[in-house]
Amino acid sequence: MVKYQNQNRLQKSLKVNNSKNFVKESVKVPIPEDSVMILILIIFILTIPVDIFSDKACDNFDKKGPYCLFSSKNDIKRVYAAKTKYDQSVKLFAKLADSIDIPSTCKPIMFYLFSRHGIRYPEKDDIIDMEEILPKLQSEIINGYNSDQSELCEQDYQTVKDWKLQMVPENDNHLTSSGVETTKKIAGLFYERYPSLFDPSEVEFKVGITSKVRTNETAHAFVDGLRDLRPDININEEDYVIRNHLQFHSICKKKINGKIPEPRQVKEITESKLFQKLRQRISKRMGLNRTIDDAELSVMYKSCCFEQAIYEKAPWCSLFTKKELRALETREDLKHYYRNGPGLYLNHQMPCPLIGDLYRAVIKGIAQPENKTTYLYFSHAGALARLWAALGLFDDLEINHNFCPDENRKWRTSLMLSFNVNFDVVLHRCTENNKSTNPSDYKLLTMINGFPVKIDHCDDSMCNASKFLKKYKKMAESCDLDQICHLP
Repeated sequence: MVKYQNQNRLQKSLKVNNSKNFVKESVKVPIPEDSVMILILIIFILTIPVDIFSDKACDNFDKKGPYCLFSSKNDIKRVYAAKTKYDQSVKLFAKLADSIDIPSTCKPIMFYLFSRHGIRYPEKDDIIDMEEILPKLQSEIINGYNSDQSELCEQDYQTVKDWKLQMVPENDNHLTSSGVETTKKIAGLFYERYPSLFDPSEVEFKVGITSKVRTNETAHAFVDGLRDLRPDININEEDYVIRNHLQFHSICKKKINGKIPEPRQVKEITESKLFQKLRQRISKRMGLNRTIDDAELSVMYKSCCFEQAIYEKAPWCSLFTKKELRALETREDLKHYYRNGPGLYLNHQMPCPLIGDLYRAVIKGIAQPENKTTYLYFSHAGALARLWAALGLFDDLEINHNFCPDENRKWRTSLMLSFNVNFDVVLHRCTENNKSTNPSDYKLLTMINGFPVKIDHCDDSMCNASKFLKKYKKMAESCDLDQICHLP
C-alpha cells in the first residue's frame, strides 16, 4: 500500500520571561491591531512545515561549495538504487532482517536459490549515450572551473577532468570482472553455510538461466565459486538451461504486445519542483551557465551508478551529494514500484510460474527426502520485484506530496533490488523419521541475501511446509499467463 504522509508540523513554544505576568497583563490591556496581525503571522509561521526552513528538507540543495564528494564514495548512505553493489545492500538489509532459531532436529534437504545477475555493463544504447553526452559536459565543467564559476573542490574537479569512458558498446550487458568476483564470493558463503547441499555425491544440481547473457555468465561464476571449494562439483555446460519460469516477466511483456507504459508517477517527479531544483543545483556546482536537462542528468547518474559498481571509482558521482542521490533513488523506487512491483495489479500474479516451480520443488523434496536437490536459478531485477509483490514483501512506499521519501520505507531498490540480490529457500526435515512424507514434519526457511524473512501466509521465516503448500496451491496450479498478462 502506498501511503502519502503529511509533513511534520513544527512543535515549538515561545519562551518569554515572566510568562505568567505577561498573560495576566495581556488580558487587561487592549492589544493594538498591528500587534494582533504580528501575532497571527508568528503563529502562521510556526505552523508551516519545518522542512521548508530546515536543511533536512529533501528539496533543499543549496549547500555552498567548494566541498569534496569523491572521498565519500564508500559512504554506506550513498546508495545507487538497482545499481547498488551486493555488499552495500547486505549492510543495509542486515539491520532489517528477522532472527530465527532453527531447532536441532531440523536438517536441510533442499536448497532453492533465485538470484538477480551480478554486476554488468550498461546496455549498448546507454554506453553510446555516455560516449556522446559526457565528454561535452566534461568540457563545460573544465570551462566553468577555469572561469571560477565551479563549486567543485580541486580533487573532484580533477577526477572529472581526467575521466575517460572505459567501456565500449560491445560490452553490452555482459558481466564485469567485479560481477564475477562478487558472485563467486556469494557462492562460497552459501557453501560454507550448507555444505551438505553442495556435496555432489549426495545432491542433484539444477541450474537455470534466462535468454540474456548476463544470467548465463552469473551462473557460470557461481558454479566456479563452488568449484573453488569443491573441485568435484559435477555441473556441465549442457546443465545451464534456459527456463521460462525464470523469465516470466519478459514472456508477459510480449503477451501484452510491448513494454508496460512508464508510470505517471515517474513523469510527475521528473517534472516536479524537486527535480527542477536538483538540476539547477547540480548545474551550478558544475560551473555551467545553463541548467542541464533530464536526459543529461540521467546519463550522468547512470555513469555514476555503473562505474561505482564496476570500478569503485566513479568521477561522475562526485557531482552528487547524498541528498541528491536519495532524490534520484526515489525516482527509481517509483519506477520499479509502479512498473515492476506491487503498484501494478498484475505483478502480484505474474510470478506464478516461478511460485509453481518452487511449489513443485517442495512437494518433491517432501516426497523424496533422501534425494536432495539444489536449485541454482539466475534472473533479473524485474522478476525479483514482481516476486516481492507476490510474496507480500516490501509493499510500503511512503512519500509526501513533494516526493520527499520516508527514509524508513520498505520499498527501496537500493535495499532489495541490488546486483546479486537473492531469494533463498531451504527445506528442512524436522523429525527423526528420515522417511517421513508428512508436510507437517517439514519447514521452509525463507531468506533474502541469506537473512531470514517472513513471506506472506507464513507465521515466521521458518514456515511450516503444510501451510506454505496450502496457501500457494491455487497460484501454483491455476497459473495462466495468457489470462494474467492482459491490460484493460
